[in-house]
Amino acid sequence: MPYLDVLRNDEALARETLGKLRTGSLPVRPDLRFSQVLTFDKISAVITDMQVVDLDVIEGGTALQEFIRPALFVQNGSYQVPLSEIWKQKLSQAKENLERAIASTGRIEVKNHDSLAWVGTGWLVAPEIMVTNRHVAIEFARKSNIGFRFRKNRQLKLMSAHVDFREEHHSPLEEEFELVDVLYIEPGDDPDLAFFQVQQINTMGVHNPATPLQLAADVAPGTDVAAIGYPRGTSGEQNWPAITELFQGIFGVKRLSPGKVKTVEESQLTHDCSTLEGSSGSPVVNLSTGEVVGIHFTGTFSVANYAVPSTLIADRLNQLL
Repeated sequence: MPYLDVLRNDEALARETLGKLRTGSLPVRPDLRFSQVLTFDKISAVITDMQVVDLDVIEGGTALQEFIRPALFVQNGSYQVPLSEIWKQKLSQAKENLERAIASTGRIEVKNHDSLAWVGTGWLVAPEIMVTNRHVAIEFARKSNIGFRFRKNRQLKLMSAHVDFREEHHSPLEEEFELVDVLYIEPGDDPDLAFFQVQQINTMGVHNPATPLQLAADVAPGTDVAAIGYPRGTSGEQNWPAITELFQGIFGVKRLSPGKVKTVEESQLTHDCSTLEGSSGSPVVNLSTGEVVGIHFTGTFSVANYAVPSTLIADRLNQLL
């Protein structure tokens, strides 16, 4: 992660982080230490009253990543308390919004897939309608001559899917609801969107607890956000030691990852929340309003993340309604 850029654009977090580094409160893992040096004078534009001290940077390591851009476990419908007091305060002020978004976000699980038990993240965007990414949907659904349908696997068995709004760390609880119909899959790669009809009462007679998340009309760079989803790590990924350290080797469970919107364009926005492969389909939620500013669709750990803007989600959704 380009820590200097993060700190330069967040004075409060910069003061807290650099203070922790100077006092040795954030441990350094020698095997992840780079020879690069970060000095306080390099961010003098935002930190003007601190003594200039040389500090080793663990670029690609996790002491800073966990502090600046954590990936917090979700348990009992809420999030783990972050190490940073700055993030603790921001998330506390947004707690009601975040818990609503947490309850409406689930893991998409498939039956009869050739190799996967689950494929990504989805969330309720309208009554009975879940949105996810196109590249997630095409793992088990496709366009047909008369609309859209679920696919068959290599043994010609029909696949099916459901969304589990739980799948939390150290919790056996499940809230599973079938995806009963394929409503729309984007025909091209962009925007990376798909919509499904979600069962409202499951086979246990339980009513779907999720409520639709509101879509933002716009968003500005620098907005505090959080991505909610189910990161999944793959051992061949770049920075695998840092990934396993940050995520504690635990993947596929619900997490909340705070960060900021970096850039905003008509077709995509970028953010710096900590995500992995299974995060595809995660809502990127504005902490202040609780509105979804985008749906995460791809990224490179600790480098860059991309999301489809809420305006494009609204455009496709309006065509369905």
